[in-house]
Amino acid sequence: MPISVSDDGRLDVTGLTAGYGQVTVVRDVNLRVDRGEFVCLLGANGVGKTTLLRAIVGDADVSNGSVTFDGRQLTGISSHRVTRAGMAIVPEGRGLVSDISVRDNLLLGSIPWNRKYSSAELSSSMDEIFDRFPILGQRRYQLAGHLSGGEQQMLAIGRALMSRPRLLVLDEPSLGLAPLLVRQVFDDLAAANRDGLTILVAEQNAAAALRVAERSLVMAGGRIVREGTADSLRDSHELRAMFLGTSKNGSEPDSAIAGSCSDAVNQSTPTQHHEGNHK
Repeated sequence: MPISVSDDGRLDVTGLTAGYGQVTVVRDVNLRVDRGEFVCLLGANGVGKTTLLRAIVGDADVSNGSVTFDGRQLTGISSHRVTRAGMAIVPEGRGLVSDISVRDNLLLGSIPWNRKYSSAELSSSMDEIFDRFPILGQRRYQLAGHLSGGEQQMLAIGRALMSRPRLLVLDEPSLGLAPLLVRQVFDDLAAANRDGLTILVAEQNAAAALRVAERSLVMAGGRIVREGTADSLRDSHELRAMFLGTSKNGSEPDSAIAGSCSDAVNQSTPTQHHEGNHK
């Protein structure tokens, strides 16, 4: 079912430097996501992917550079105003309210356009989510905290879609999910993209993301270090070296990098590890 989106919606990030207080995590990042694209942001744990996404949606401190969406300057404005501008984020960890129902979590997603919870369009919007994720329709009155990990990820995506975004931003949607559920989640995202939704997803599971994305960016050390089509990066020896940490002289990869990234390059299973506070 087509998703209601506007005719506009390009994201431009220019010279962005951001972090938390005095701690700089992301440095001089430039990226573009055109309307209708599916772009994945790849990189190991700790390279700045989460901080970059948070800076884009107004949840990190920007010390330099700009974020524009649909021609509108968003740098420095609050996250709820970013949402009203047409951008929604599915955060790492999903951010659900565990002690309320699936339906009520979805209802929260409609706040940007349905503040009185009484819009005649609300029922139709929720039916669209249940059509896209039938299991949520079956579990609509169940507490969100009682759902499986895969179902919770679907609910987090559904809640974001309820805000009627033109751009959907996701942070590590595969984290903690079994391989079959990872494939299902990315297939659902690909279907939403085919229906017209622009998507930017940060992932360590390179195999899963590159299978469905059109274009990919690679982060290392808080910067974008590589960009190309998903096809060109999928079999790239350079990308493999970045993820495995292999040096040009053929020395052994750094064990910390290799441990967190080798499965992401070679398999369709998600990496599992503990995230740091600043990424």
